[in-house]
Amino acid sequence: MRERILVVDDQEDVRDYLYYTLVSLEKYDVIAVESGAEGLKIIENERIDLIVTDLQMPEMTGLEMLGILKERDQQIPSILATGQGSEETAVFAFHLGILDYLIKPIEPGVLEASVEKALHATRLERERIDLLQELLHNNDNLQQRAREFNVLYGVGQTVNTSHELETIYNRVVDGAVFAVDADEGGLVLWDEKNSLFRVCATKEKGHEAHTITRLTESKLVDRAYRTAQPVLVHKELQSTTNERTISPESSLHVPILSRGLPIGVLYVTSGQSNASLNYADTQILAALADYVALAIRHAELQKLLTTESDGLHEWQALEDEIGNLAL
Repeated sequence: MRERILVVDDQEDVRDYLYYTLVSLEKYDVIAVESGAEGLKIIENERIDLIVTDLQMPEMTGLEMLGILKERDQQIPSILATGQGSEETAVFAFHLGILDYLIKPIEPGVLEASVEKALHATRLERERIDLLQELLHNNDNLQQRAREFNVLYGVGQTVNTSHELETIYNRVVDGAVFAVDADEGGLVLWDEKNSLFRVCATKEKGHEAHTITRLTESKLVDRAYRTAQPVLVHKELQSTTNERTISPESSLHVPILSRGLPIGVLYVTSGQSNASLNYADTQILAALADYVALAIRHAELQKLLTTESDGLHEWQALEDEIGNLAL
């Protein structure tokens, strides 16, 4: 994308000279206007990377225009061109953020060097800001990975040390809500005997997860269970202008699979405008869902061992699998 320069000068011959000199460099997009008021309008509607402005103009001087931009907190690099310079004017101009102060008539080489110097400083500042934003983004990602690791480690330890399914269910739901910064979450299991879904544990942000027993007919739960695939939904709202807009409310349902077959669903929902759920969150929820499946198999095998010694080998294999996940 080429950088855009705004030329502001009330004298047509000077304005044309500045315009065509800059255009001839074939490096910039140039806009030329004859007054500060026109310049302000352009800046309201266009991206401007550099201003080259005359000092003395009717109705509004170049410095007055730059002063208005400063009041609006629009810091656009600028070069001041004038036929009558003074030390006082130069000091005031640099106070407004002027990067260079040129005395007319301006040689083409001088104009080119001044513009390139000003834009180079702008590029460096833009690169600095981009780098800072990238570092902040990477730091956020690092914190998120650490959050996910701590959640998985904690849940793994719970699965490895506790044989109480209710405790594990609560720990998993608590970890799911915390890991993806959701508002609430829950764990639903399929009751094969009665052919219905039972909610086993829920959690709201700011509260402890707790075990419950209630039925649910959620279509999203049913969809994730039947397809054995994650289901991410962003609710759509109808606006007063009849245009569909995406609500910040979102939900993510991940199937709980045991030996490749669905046995339930782990879900989270978020109503935060700056923390909508996305498919990247499925990885952490899928890992937590695996812990639920392992815990249930663990409980089934423990029950089996009370009556059948043949389950010993599978019990040991599952213990090893849980131990590896907890590492």
